[in-house]
Amino acid sequence: TTEIYTLSLHDALPICMVTRRERAFYNFGKLVKLEKIREVEWISSISAKMKDSGIRFGEEKIKDLITIAENIPYYVQYLASEVWELSVGAHVDGDMLDIAVTRLINNQADYYTTLWRNLSVQQQNTLRALATENSKVFSKDFIDRHRLGTPSGVQSAINVLMNDGILDFHNDEYIFEDPFFRQWLKA
Repeated sequence: TTEIYTLSLHDALPICMVTRRERAFYNFGKLVKLEKIREVEWISSISAKMKDSGIRFGEEKIKDLITIAENIPYYVQYLASEVWELSVGAHVDGDMLDIAVTRLINNQADYYTTLWRNLSVQQQNTLRALATENSKVFSKDFIDRHRLGTPSGVQSAINVLMNDGILDFHNDEYIFEDPFFRQWLKA
């Protein structure tokens, strides 16, 4: 059998750009699955860069940053950049990390608002539900608790959200491609 690999949506091209016949980059090249960067590598890299700038950024805070960004390279770097801007010559504490997250979300608020307004009510409700919990999303209990209508409506919404690159499916969970969009929804 042939093993099929997929590009992560965090790579240079969204997966739909290379897998759909109607797209310009259809069959552009070999699809390779990229794993997330190991936490120990992030800790070493971020710690060294911060130290070079005179910032004391402890290992636990770096782990918190990685967790908040859900170990998605683009968002880890984005949040680390926000922390760096706030912290040159300082010690990073929990408040500083919270301020950086808030700044990052505020910087993206216009984009998130536009994205939100372009979604159907069913897609919005499904995203709100997934932002707060992510297990047994097609169960009667989950659908009733979040007033989502029918399992087929939820499935349809999720399919569109995945095709649009808002959600992905990994380790039996629907995950937000942008973890800060999920946090924006929860605010």
